[in-house]
Amino acid sequence: MEEKIKKYLSILLVVVLLIGGIFFIDKSVKEINYRNDFDDIVYSIQECAVDCESTLIKMNNIWQNSFFKISDEETDDYTKNEKGLFYDNFNDALAKYYDSDEYKEIVDKITEKNNYIYELIKRLQDPPKKYNRAYEELVTFYGYYVKFMNMAIGGGTYGMNYNEFSDEFEQISRDIVTEFLKIRMFTSY
Repeated sequence: MEEKIKKYLSILLVVVLLIGGIFFIDKSVKEINYRNDFDDIVYSIQECAVDCESTLIKMNNIWQNSFFKISDEETDDYTKNEKGLFYDNFNDALAKYYDSDEYKEIVDKITEKNNYIYELIKRLQDPPKKYNRAYEELVTFYGYYVKFMNMAIGGGTYGMNYNEFSDEFEQISRDIVTEFLKIRMFTSY
């Protein structure tokens, strides 16, 4: 009888250890996957923010060069008409840029990256306990990124005058850089 009890206890112990091991492995795999997705989203937001920044710099230069009638081979295609004369209204120069293949390509590129970022942010919504603070920082970082992206491709500049646009662009740029420096401590790179 005692032998049977020892045998059952041994089997029970093995089962408990197996279940515990599976739980531990599952938890570890989830944490590793979370960490990889977290690193990926931070990198992807940073990369996409660079594209947004380039677009906003171009918009800024078109706006400024059109308004002050400054010739610049990078913006002349948008600030001047077919006769080589500056447009009377800088909004015509911006409209020409918004209608260009160059702008449409960057919008498509940013939109594609943003769709991927959005899928990642959804996967990261339920962080393992040890990533709660990292997730809170990510939400802030993502919020600044969305504002930046909307300025670049989502019409976030409509209704702004040049000074408002310039101030908003500078502020969001600073916010993104500041938040990136905070969130970087949670990444593995």
